[in-house]
Amino acid sequence: MRNTALFLFIVVLITFLATTFSAVVKPEQFINRDQEEIRMVDEGDSNIQIVLARYKEDISWIEDPPFNKYKVTCYNKGDSLSQCFGPKCSVKPLPNIGRCDHTFLYHIINSYDNLADVTIFLPASCLDFHKIKTTFKLFYLVEKTRDTVLLGKPYSNVREELGRLFINKHIATNVVNQAANPETLLLPCPIRPFGRWYDAMFGDVVAKIVCYFGMFAVSREHIHQYTKEHYEKLIKFVDSHSNPEAGHYIERSWAAIFAPIPSECMHSAMDTYPDYFTAPGFEKY
Repeated sequence: MRNTALFLFIVVLITFLATTFSAVVKPEQFINRDQEEIRMVDEGDSNIQIVLARYKEDISWIEDPPFNKYKVTCYNKGDSLSQCFGPKCSVKPLPNIGRCDHTFLYHIINSYDNLADVTIFLPASCLDFHKIKTTFKLFYLVEKTRDTVLLGKPYSNVREELGRLFINKHIATNVVNQAANPETLLLPCPIRPFGRWYDAMFGDVVAKIVCYFGMFAVSREHIHQYTKEHYEKLIKFVDSHSNPEAGHYIERSWAAIFAPIPSECMHSAMDTYPDYFTAPGFEKY
């Protein structure tokens, strides 16, 4: 009899504790930190936007992961597109001037009051063989940090090390774009070489990284450190010719354009990130 009473007491106690525990502790409290971070990324993707600068490239890749998670605005400077791949993509035609540097500044100026939390700026050729690893590293870092990512070649002082630079000829690295537009002569920048132009634009700002190939991400907070007039001043250097030398100056100056940028937002493209190669979509390439 005493054993039966004890057994019933234990059953009632266990039922009471189980009911109380389930009411107080939610299942998601058991999710480890890594799983929780992944979940937060998935829920927050609407706050990240891709801005794509296209001339003649195939952009069907935006239907693939990780790109298809994000809203895409494709600024098209080449032949008309019958569609923009995916439901989150829109196409906006622009005249063929200024290369990708003009496109990125145009977006900042015309979307200044409606910018995403983080905007990823890309040329449509970002999956070319010499750019693809940097592209996937960029997405890996943006998803990890949810912040500005300037990914490129570090310098101790961009202005001092590249100050003598001037460029008379250049041709697009993408073979499709080369075939469509083989021009090589650049429109000279009215202020040259690069060092003189840099001084005129940014004074004593010290930039320490160059985002070659025009691939980087910037937060709305960092863009809004300057008024729209700051970007309007810069776009005037690339708004009248399809191949302006000033575009190469701007390419080397994004760190100065958005300065100050915390050091933790600047990353060497040569660094390795052990898990970024496992990102969805990378195995296809």
